[in-house]
Amino acid sequence: MLDRLSRFYRLNTGYEKTLRLIQAICLIALELGSLDSATTKRVQSAKTQLALTRRCIRFWNFLDCFNRVSALLGAPSSSTSKSKKPTASAVSPTGVLWMLDLAKWSCFGLYYLLEDLTLLDAANIYPVPWAKSATSEAYRFWFCALVISILGAVWEGMNAGAVKGARKGKKGGTLANARKVDMSALVKRVVVDGCDLLIPGSYLGWIGVGQVGVGGTMVVSTLLSLREIWRSV
Repeated sequence: MLDRLSRFYRLNTGYEKTLRLIQAICLIALELGSLDSATTKRVQSAKTQLALTRRCIRFWNFLDCFNRVSALLGAPSSSTSKSKKPTASAVSPTGVLWMLDLAKWSCFGLYYLLEDLTLLDAANIYPVPWAKSATSEAYRFWFCALVISILGAVWEGMNAGAVKGARKGKKGGTLANARKVDMSALVKRVVVDGCDLLIPGSYLGWIGVGQVGVGGTMVVSTLLSLREIWRSV
């Protein structure tokens, strides 16, 4: 147990998601308004510092996103691929999944990069007048990335049966079980991304939801993500 816990928190994702959960709880506590003034100040400070710490942890995330974009651009297209084990995007006649993945990781990369540019401003080290507009642009890219991710999951789910049938139809594999596993992962992805969508959506004014709702969905998406990370270590 301790060994697994150690592996879990050696991962930046496990550590960052734990801080995210605490931040969400702080947000809900503040919005409920049941705290005294002294406790409110402490919880507000904790929420702010947790958000800043999380930004530092994910500072280099844009590199991973752009690396994925580079890998996608270097991969053979669906019309010319001769791979013996085609992916869902490769067998798609239009390469829709490939295009969705390319757009998704590009938007995520731009979101993280713009967020990094405002880190010193958020830390009150080097305030800049364009920080608010840069943050708004970052959140627009984040919103677009999440929407594209949801669309990709839906598209992949719609085409999962055909792909699995082509790959396992004559190999004795159980198509129903394979589809069940895939659909479970896709549903979790839609739920997590759908919950996270409220954060940039509410910030930009595109989705009418209060901060309690944002905090609640943050808790749901974070717990689901933590569960998957825990199972992977």
